[in-house]
Order: sequence, then structure tokens, then C-alpha cells
Amino acid sequence: MAQKGKNNRTILTRYLLVSFMIILFAGIISVKLFRNTVLDAPHWNDRAQEELMKTRTVYPERGDILAADGSTLASNKTIVSVWLDYRSPGFAADTLRKYLDPLTDSMVMLFPKHTKQQWADLLTEQLSIPRKADRKRVLIARDIDYDVYERMRHFPFLKLKNKNKSGFVYETRRRRSHPYGMMASRSIGSVGMTETSTEIHGKTGLECALDSLLYGKKGVARKRNVTRNIKFIADTPAVDGFNIKTTIDITMQDIVENELATVLEEVGAEWGVAILMEVKTGEIRAISNLERSSSGRYIEAMNRAVQGYEPGSVMKPISMLLALENGLASNLEKVYDIGSSYPYAGGRAITDSHTYGSLTLRGIIAKSSNIGMTKVICNPNFKYHQDPREFRKSLEEIGFFEPFNLGIAGERVPRVPETKSRVALSRQCYGYSTEIPPVYTLAMYNAIANNGVFVKPRLVSRMSNKDTVIDIPVTNIRDRICSEENAAKLRVMLRDVVLDGTARRLQDKRVAIAGKTGTAYTINPETRQYDKARKRLAFCGFFPYENPKYTCMVLTYYPTRERFGAAATSGDVLKNIALKMYARGMLDNVSDYTAEERKGKTPKVLNTIDSKNYDNISSIAGVNCSNLKVTSPSKPDGHVPNVVGLSLREAIVLLESHGFNVAVKGSGYISSQSPVAGTPLRQGATVTLSPV
Repeated sequence: MAQKGKNNRTILTRYLLVSFMIILFAGIISVKLFRNTVLDAPHWNDRAQEELMKTRTVYPERGDILAADGSTLASNKTIVSVWLDYRSPGFAADTLRKYLDPLTDSMVMLFPKHTKQQWADLLTEQLSIPRKADRKRVLIARDIDYDVYERMRHFPFLKLKNKNKSGFVYETRRRRSHPYGMMASRSIGSVGMTETSTEIHGKTGLECALDSLLYGKKGVARKRNVTRNIKFIADTPAVDGFNIKTTIDITMQDIVENELATVLEEVGAEWGVAILMEVKTGEIRAISNLERSSSGRYIEAMNRAVQGYEPGSVMKPISMLLALENGLASNLEKVYDIGSSYPYAGGRAITDSHTYGSLTLRGIIAKSSNIGMTKVICNPNFKYHQDPREFRKSLEEIGFFEPFNLGIAGERVPRVPETKSRVALSRQCYGYSTEIPPVYTLAMYNAIANNGVFVKPRLVSRMSNKDTVIDIPVTNIRDRICSEENAAKLRVMLRDVVLDGTARRLQDKRVAIAGKTGTAYTINPETRQYDKARKRLAFCGFFPYENPKYTCMVLTYYPTRERFGAAATSGDVLKNIALKMYARGMLDNVSDYTAEERKGKTPKVLNTIDSKNYDNISSIAGVNCSNLKVTSPSKPDGHVPNVVGLSLREAIVLLESHGFNVAVKGSGYISSQSPVAGTPLRQGATVTLSPV
């Protein structure tokens, strides 16, 4: 009994101790509750208000840049990096070993860069480490497309619902994607962090110039009380950027880039630029800026289309336009004494590359006479001679200096210094002592081709988002910069350049070309003298001559091999572009090649290539000739080449070079093709590509 009483007292003591502790803790809680809800209530209310006042920036979706047909040139893309975390709690090593064979089969199909055994070694290497804490997270795939990630997460083992068992870890980020690779990349531009902001903004090209439109407007999210938590809820929603539709035609862009690259490589030039514009609308259909890299390949580089350079003799038709409009000249057959030199206004004597006793007015342009151009513009009885500043004023009157605002970052207007010097005037009239961006020269020639109507060049045709569509209309800088009669005279002069002038090699019975050559020497920065070894060679013109549809400006710098003339470099680029467009039926013509192609026959022109005559390269209708070395007629083996993994542009070039038509479903890199590689197929048949 005594022992039983002792046990009861022990139990009671314990109950009392537990009860005391409960009461003590309850008291402490009550005191804390009273302090927090009554005494310290203002403090905690302020803290809660501070928390609810916190905001987070909601970043908008950057707009896309589109081609004229709506295909994407630049857009945002979600990319994913995938790891396996072997330290994950509950990582199922035995399950991985069980599914290793089918998993490696799947990985080889999706990522053939590793063999099946290499994938097996990579996936099991960490399993040999006994302590899970010593294992690592292993990178399986970096920066893959989201749809590739979607396929991965359905692979054996990786599809385990419990991610702790599979260790499947991924991270996503947004990247600016260019489905057509380097095509027009300098004009499209790039994005990234700037010196003043860690946010992603445009840095070059359209991306930079139109950044405020593409970027959109940031929104604000504030913390809000919800049922079970406090979450950020959008207070001011972000406004996504505009999609910018350009005037770029993908097919024409491809032609221009390929033909420019081909000639640059042939002549070993340092860089080149080509611009193709539609006469009636001023829409820039293609623009390419290529520069030789350290590896010797030509890549898209500085956007020289909008940078100023001394134009050389391509300035002469513009000066002649002023002469015709101001009554300095009218009769194309008027004869001017030329001679071997002309010491105008006490300056260094002006000379020509060839000596002419006399030339007609039209012959001055055809033969590109510096002396003749000076004698026309610097007529002692006219205002330009009396006050050289009037020459610049005449250019101002026709809108020559008005900015185009194309949307390309770094665009400059022409620089023709106002001068009282007659010597400087004589140099300006034939293309020296000035700085004119190629696109401005192009626009003036376009006005000549357009019966004197000075249409404003444009690279953007529409801006749109989910709420707004803004169409950019065709506008004119001037309704007319010269009369139709004078425009017709200038077209005759420019046609003479090709028929019997400095660009005779550009004659072709299929497409009649008119235009003007130009050569300018560059100044050596050390000697401050012209370096005659380093030339800028230009050709600006339009085609077809009878009914001009397109104008084109080509400028190449410092050719080092064989052909040094402007017609043989820049002129050949323009001619090859025109003939390639003709071959594809883009000049309101019926292409013989297209007709033969539909019949599944090899065009006869393929059998007439003279490997020693570069001009005939342009006769290969429908074949992209970038970097092509022509030594004999092309003889495809009649089997479909493998293009899986190539960019869309590379795939089209390869298939067209084998004589096949191409149908495309999507954009990006090629994930599958039909028929498959190696299939026997007649030329002219269609291969369907499915890019990702």
C-alpha cells in the first residue's frame, strides 16, 4: 500500500508539472498575443503595410521582327538547360540502371553528338560515388528548344512523376532567335544589356532604332492578400512590344546576299554592301553588309548602307540632274571639248582615266568624264561658278539631305560641305569632297527610274500588337525632283553607260540594265593622301531598263584579285542579282527555268556554262551560287541530300543546288525531311522540310 501511494504521488506530481508548463506556455502566448495585437499593433500594422506596398516589375514580351510575307526574322524564344541531380533526396539509382538501355537509345536519337555508350557512361558516372552527398549535378543538355525539352521529359526514367527520384532539373530563359540565321542580321540588329541598363534592349540595327516600340511598356505587380498566402498580383499589366513588319523579301534577300558574297570572294574584297529597292514604293527588299572575317569567310558586319563615303562617279548623274533642271544643259548631243586635262579655278588640273578629244553631253556620263562633268556644272556663266554654295542649295531643294529614318541605328544624312571654293565645287560635282551613304545614292537613282518622283525609302511597313495595327504608308520626299522629260534623258544616259560606256560588260539580252559606275580612292590616315591601291568601287542602277522595277546599289572595298573595275565587281553583283530574279520570274517575266522545272527537266542553260567565264555563273537559274566555284556543269547524283540539322537557309541552298524544289512547314533548323536522305528523286521534284 505504501508503494502504491508513492506511485500515485509521483504521477500526480508529473501531472501538476505538465499542467504548470502548459499554463506557463499559455500565459506566455497570451502575453505575446496581447503585446502583438494591442500594445505593438501599430508596429506590426506598419510592417504589414510595408510588405503589401512592395512591388515587382513585370517585364513585357519583346515584339517580333517580321519579313514582308510575315515570316519571322527575329523573335523571343524559350530555351531550356537540363541537368540530372544525383544528390536529389530519394534519387532512384536502381531505377536508372533498369531503364538505362531505352533511355540511352532515346538520347542518341535526340542528341547524336554522343554515342549510346558515351551517354551510358555520362548517365552512370556519378552512381559509382558511394556517398550521395559527394555526387554532383550533371549537365545533360544546354540551351535546347522548348519542344526538344518536352520530348526529353517523356523519356524513360526522366518521366518519373516524382522529380526527386529522377533528379530531373531544368532552367528556362528567353533568348532572341533568328530563324534565318545571319540573313540581313546587321539590318535586323542585336539585343543585349547596355552600358546604362542591365535590361535587354536593342543594341544595333532595327532592334536598337525601334527599341522603344519593340520593347513595350513595363508593368507593376503588388503584393495582395489571397486566401492562403500573400502573392504578387499585377496592378498595372505590362504592354507587350509591337511586332515590326519589314519590307524585306526573304527570297530577294537570299539572292542579294549570295551574289554579293560570291563576287566578294572572287575578287578578295575587304567588305561589300548591296541594297535592293522597289522603284514605285521605295520598299527595301534586301540589304546585305558583308565583311571578311579573320577566318577568311564573309559575315554580316557593320551596316555600311547608312554610313557616309565619298561616292566617286556615281555622283555624276545627280549633278547632271541639277544641270538639266537648272538649264545648264538640255541637248544630249551637244559636244564638249574635253582634252587631256582641265586646270579649273587655279586648282590641280582635273584629268580622266582615258583621254577624250570631245564628248557629247550623254557621252560625259557614259565615259565617266571628270573634265566633262566639271565643264557642265562649273559653267562660268552660271550661278554655281559665281557662288559655289548654290550647288548645295540646289541639292537641298530636291530633298537630298532630308533624313529617311529607316529604322537602322547609326543612319547618317549626306554631307556636302557648303563651300565658297570653286576648286571644292569642281570635286563635289564628280563625287569627291562629299560623304554620301549608299542608301541616299540609291534613292536618287530610284527617283530617276521613277520618272522624277522621289519616293521615301522604307524598311518598316507595319507595326502591330494585340490591340493596335499601324500601317506605314508609302510617302514621297518630293513629289518631283525633276521633270519627266529630264528623268527620261537621265535614264538614256545611264543606259548608255552599259551599252557603250564604262559598264559594257553588264549587257545581257535577258535583262536590260542601266546605271553608273563609280570609283573612289580612300585616304591614308598617316599621309593624309589618297591611297590609289585601296579603292571603293560602286555601281548604282535599275532594271529592267524599259520598265524599271528595282533599283540596286552595290559598293565594294579594296578588291585584291584580278578584276578591279567597278563594273567587274559591284556591277557584276547587280547584274547577277537581276539575272537571278529574272530566272525566278520576279521581273514580270515568264522564266524558262521555272517552266522546265515544273516538267522535271534539267534546264538547258546548265549545259552551257563556260567555267572560264564568270559572267555565265548568273545563268544558273534557280541555283544559289554563294561561295560556288564553277569548274564544270553541275551534275547532281539524283538522290536527296541530308539536310537535317541545317538551318533553313542552308537546307534550301543545298537542295536547290541539286535541282529540287523546296516546300517549308515552319522556320528554324531542320528536324525532318520528306523524302528522307538518299531517296532517288528526279530533278524538279519537291522536298518538304519541317524546321523546329
